Amino acid sequence: MSDNEVRRLNVSFLLAVGGILFFTGIFSCFTTGIRPLVPGWLFLLLATVPVELFDLACGVVPALRYAPGIPLWKTLDLNPVKRHDLFPVLPGTAFLYLLLGLLTGTTVYLLRKINLPVHEQAILGFFRNGSPTEQGILIFSTLFLAPAGEEICFRFAIFRKLAFHVGNVPAAMLTALLFSAAHLNLQVFPALFLLSLWLTWLYRRTGSLLAPMIAHALFNGITVILLLVHGA
Repeated sequence: MSDNEVRRLNVSFLLAVGGILFFTGIFSCFTTGIRPLVPGWLFLLLATVPVELFDLACGVVPALRYAPGIPLWKTLDLNPVKRHDLFPVLPGTAFLYLLLGLLTGTTVYLLRKINLPVHEQAILGFFRNGSPTEQGILIFSTLFLAPAGEEICFRFAIFRKLAFHVGNVPAAMLTALLFSAAHLNLQVFPALFLLSLWLTWLYRRTGSLLAPMIAHALFNGITVILLLVHGA
């Protein structure tokens, strides 16, 4: 790696980790506090858009600073996904969704058996009962902003930095731990941990960050469809 590449890797990693700490701590408390004070649509904008834009910035800002003259898509590993890689990305992710749904159901059952509280993510209620505007904000964030931002944050910034120091497997495990913990929900923690491993594997297999982005969007899209149908 050149000096600029090392600097870019370091800055991306520091921004990503700092963003996780800030948005799951201070910012999360802030949005929770203002929720009763603002309209639902404004709460959703404040709770989702800044997080995802910062995640995008974790990769974009260092790329522009330390890789001038190189196309952004190339610096961020946004290479086209080859046709033979679409099978694990699309059907593979859909099949994984079913397995992780069963895992989440089992996790909820076990948590209740040991008398631990089970809380659905508050934001899911907006999918079922929110206004069309609120649902539209969530759909845009869930299908576009979150897959792009979170993959740049976790796969591009965090995984690559950790892999440089400890190797691919330990880095994938640590990234999965951060990814699942950042969602602040115990009942989906095991499923998100395995989802992160899958997304990292897709990134490593294809060499393109677009592969886990597409898989992430598909995974979220299935959830959105189920929530909207269930709430209809």
